[in-house]
Parts: sequence; structure tokens; C-alpha cells
Amino acid sequence: MTRFYFLLIALFATCGLMFAQVEKSVNTPGAGQLGTLFTQTDYDNVTKLTIGGQLNAYDFVFIRKFTVLKELNLKDVQIVEFPDQINNQDIYYFYAANQLPHGGLKNMKIKKIVFPTSINSIGKMALSNTHILGNIDIPEGIINIEETAFSQCDSITSVTFPSTLSKIGLGAFADCDNLSGTIVFPNGLKSIKAEAFYGCNKLSGSLAFPNGLEEIGTNAFKLCTSIDGNIIIPASVKKSGSSAFAETKISSAEINMDTIPYEMFSSCYSLTNVTLNNTKVIDSYAFTNCSTLTHINFPVSLREIGGSAFANTNLTGNITFPENLQKIGDDAFSGLSGITGLNFNSSLKTIGFRSFFQCTGIEQQLILPNSITAIGSQAFDGCSKITKIVVPENITNIEFATFARCSAIKSIFLPSSITQIQDEAFNSCTSVDSIYSNNPVPPVIQANTFSSSMYEKSKIYVAPTSINAY
Repeated sequence: MTRFYFLLIALFATCGLMFAQVEKSVNTPGAGQLGTLFTQTDYDNVTKLTIGGQLNAYDFVFIRKFTVLKELNLKDVQIVEFPDQINNQDIYYFYAANQLPHGGLKNMKIKKIVFPTSINSIGKMALSNTHILGNIDIPEGIINIEETAFSQCDSITSVTFPSTLSKIGLGAFADCDNLSGTIVFPNGLKSIKAEAFYGCNKLSGSLAFPNGLEEIGTNAFKLCTSIDGNIIIPASVKKSGSSAFAETKISSAEINMDTIPYEMFSSCYSLTNVTLNNTKVIDSYAFTNCSTLTHINFPVSLREIGGSAFANTNLTGNITFPENLQKIGDDAFSGLSGITGLNFNSSLKTIGFRSFFQCTGIEQQLILPNSITAIGSQAFDGCSKITKIVVPENITNIEFATFARCSAIKSIFLPSSITQIQDEAFNSCTSVDSIYSNNPVPPVIQANTFSSSMYEKSKIYVAPTSINAY
């Protein structure tokens, strides 16, 4: 029994030595010479390493050889330029001075790093897929965090940015699965590149962007599924990519941009309030699938609403279009049965394909302004409560099924400009009893332009001089 007891003590002692922290401190004799200071025993056993002096990108080849390194202190390091290839890589890469090098510590198991105080940039993939644990405190003086610098660092839980930061690069923190809490951006930040925080599904709270921010890239916060507060996008943002906030849980958005890009807020299922200031273009799918969005006020500056911009939202009540609006895109409001009225402006030129398809709650006389020159096919198909249609004076062709299945229409007014009415344009408009045509020449129609019941009970009213032509 005693022998077993001593064996057990010896075993624990051995394990203690195995997991003991082994520290090493070195000062380099010059850049490119770090490898001369280490042995294989160092690479296999050192857990905490402190380096001082000059390094270049080639020296990081030797840092990456440490297999059990957990802490790396580079506070007193100065990084100098290395304009050459490393390890015979196929791609020539310029390694700048004062930058933690491209791929310098990628895939290492380090849990803690102290950055050099002299650097102004963290290079591409510099710390990608490392095991850095807890808060990462980016030091003052850092201006740029480059592409995928911290991507897939699953143990980072928070990040503190310096006041000097200007750019967060493409995918810089993408797929950092445990990065959580609310991000605080410094006032001097100018650019958040594409996918910068893509898939960081534990980020939460609101996003407050500084007034000088100029760019928010494509997918920058896409799939940050726990961001559940407000966002304010300042007027300084002049460049923004698609799907920047798609599939987040933001509850309200104040947008001060000229253009809201493609799918910018797509599938934001908790978005209930949107304020638009000075917006000129709402691009395609900008708010599609925002199922809790029930109302929106369009600014007077708005000129275009893109295709499917509000598809699968729950907009309700009357929609008033601003005076400068010129285009409503394909499927822009398709299927929104909660819309009860449309107030069109006098500058509108185009209503796209299926723009108001199956908007079954619209209950009004549809008097379209004469500024309109094009109405897409099926634009009002299935708007079953519209009671009257006045086609604008500049329309020459009524497209396929434009007003089909508008079963409550009683009267149709056609302008003198109409020359053709396509197939099914008024199909299943079973309540029509009066058609008024101002064209002295009958427009060309197709076999199924009108429903069969219209031929039986509807009356056509034309000028006395046009009766013989009809």
C-alpha cells in the first residue's frame, strides 16, 4: 500500500512537471536571426515566450515552430520590412515594417499575446484560427486590422479597439463564434470591410457607428443573430455592400444613406421600426422577409424602390409615395394583404412587374397619375377590392394580366393613348359593368383580354364619333 502511495505521488509530480510553465526571454541580435536563439527543446517545451529587438516576417517562421506556446510577449519588438518570399511560397508578398506580418501567428495555440507597441497594423491572417482567450485589447497606435486577421478565433469573447483605428478589414473577425457583447467602435473609424464580423452569432445589443464612418461592406454583420438593439447609420457612409445586416435581430434602424443596398436588412425578423433620412434609392430585397415591419414613412428624397424591396413584410394601412419617386420595382410590395390604400405621387413613371400582386386589402378607386409611362404585367393582379381603374394618359399598352382577378372593379377608364391590351389584362374582373374608352380607334385586344362575363353584361362608352369604329 505504501509503495502504491509513493508511486501515486511520483505520478502527480511527473504530471506537474509535464504541465509546468516553461518561460524563455530573448533579445534578437538583428532581424532575421531569431532562429539562431532556439533549440528543438525550446520548440517542444516553452509555454511563455518574451522577445525583444528587431524582427522581420521571416522570424515568425521560427515562432510558429513552438508547439505548446501559450503566451507571447512582443511588447519590445520592432518589426522591419521583409520584401521577399517565405518558405518558397508561390505568391510574392511584401511584408511591411511596423505590421504584425501576414500569416505571422496563424493556427498557433497561443492564448495570450502582447502586441508590439511600435506597430500600426495587424496583417492579413496574422492571428487567424489561434486560441487567444477572453478579451483582445488592440493597442493604441494600430490604424489598420487587415483581412481575416482574427478570423475563426473561437476563444475570443470581447474586443477593445483603440482610438487610432481607421480600418477593420475583410473578414477580420469572421466566425469568431464566442465574440460576445456590444461592439464599441472608435470615433476615427472610417471603414468596416466586407464580412468583418460575419457569423459572430453572440454579438448583441446595438450598433452605434461613428459619424465619420465611410464604408460598411457586404455581409459585414450578416448572421450576427444575437444583435438585437438599434442601429444608426450616419450620413457619412457613402459606400455600403449588400446584406450588411441580413439575418440579425435588430429591432430598429435609422438610415441616413443615399442608397440602401441589395438585401441590406433581409430576414431581420425582429425589425419593427425604420427611419429613412435623405434616402434616394431602396435597392432590391432591402427589407424582404422583415416579417414584423408593419409601417414605413418614405422621405421626400426617395426616387426608386427596388424589386421585392418589401416582399414578405407585414406593411399595413395606407402607403403614401413621396413626390420625387419615379420607379416602383418588380414585386416591390407583392403579396402584402395588410396594405389598404395607395397614394401615388405625380412624378411616378414606372410600376414594375407584380409590384402589388395579390395585395388583397387595397380597397379604393385606383386613379393612376398621368406621369406613369409603364405598368408591368400582373402589377395589380389579384387586388380583389379595387373598385375602379383609371389608366394614365401616357400608357399605350396594358401588359399581360395587369389587372387580372380584380374582381370588385365596376368601371374601367382607358386613355386615348391605349393601342393594345394584352392577354388576360382584365381576366376574372367579374364585376365590371362599364368601360370608358377615349381612343377613337379601338385598341387591339387578345382572345382572353377580358373575362367572358364582361362581354355579356359590360357596356362600352365612347365618343359619338367613334361608335362605328367600335
